[in-house]
Amino acid sequence: MFSTTTIAQENNQGDNRTVLTKVQSLDLPTVREGVVVHYKPGYKERAEKLGPLLNDAIQFFKKELGIEQHFHLALVDSLDWIQISSSPYGLPHVSGMNDKDPPVAVLPVIGDGTVYDFMVSLENNFSKNLRQRIQNTGYSWEEISGIMVDLVSLHELGHVYKNAYGIGEPALWFNELMANYFSYLYMYQERPEMAEIWDITGHAIQEGYEPHYYTLEDFEKRYVKVGVSNYAWYQSAFEIKANPLVEKHGLSFVKTMKEVFPSGIGKIESEKVLEELEADYPGFKEWAQGFKRQ
Repeated sequence: MFSTTTIAQENNQGDNRTVLTKVQSLDLPTVREGVVVHYKPGYKERAEKLGPLLNDAIQFFKKELGIEQHFHLALVDSLDWIQISSSPYGLPHVSGMNDKDPPVAVLPVIGDGTVYDFMVSLENNFSKNLRQRIQNTGYSWEEISGIMVDLVSLHELGHVYKNAYGIGEPALWFNELMANYFSYLYMYQERPEMAEIWDITGHAIQEGYEPHYYTLEDFEKRYVKVGVSNYAWYQSAFEIKANPLVEKHGLSFVKTMKEVFPSGIGKIESEKVLEELEADYPGFKEWAQGFKRQ
């Protein structure tokens, strides 16, 4: 949910070690399922669950995009979390894409923490239609909230592949939208039950939370400083825009974005980014207006 650049800067204040080096210094046991999963002792079963999921996504993108990535996942508790990250416990993020070491995604060792608590708190605010969708999954809302934290690992993998494929970062919101696009692309094509849960959680946040900050300009200026709950609200808005695009355009959207916004493009005003998107995919400007009408 965080961009790698911001986290790298935060983590390197007074400590020049890479995130992977910090994780390795914890001397945690590991399992290797394509990805290397570092986990808190006693949680091998969880590591053996998430490792194959991420490896499956890696194989999917290798097949579809011809890109092979090495990736680490750290499943840590709140005490170890503060040794490797300055972000709030339970807020998943990926770091290290600009390091010599492979990227590392950091997740809570169980589905708890600040994002999980926020998700659980929304339950009383859902529409009848959303409640029916939740019921149809066979999971409780509390269970879905835990699954959602796990699925954010795919969003973090999305950041890695967006960069590796050669798509630039003209705006912070575009960067997050594309990470959501990559993650949902995999889920929609390979794990439809996960895609449904991911889509449900996006709509749940939109229904259940009233943001303090709500414009794309606010997101560009404040980014993670909007606060965890408000940041999750922005992410849900990006998800809801990305998901139908995945269902309609699949990989073609990714390929177009590489042409329109190649690596190294630099920052561009949001209005110009929207104009470029609108040219090939009408509806982006209307979507952006929705932020202003809050």
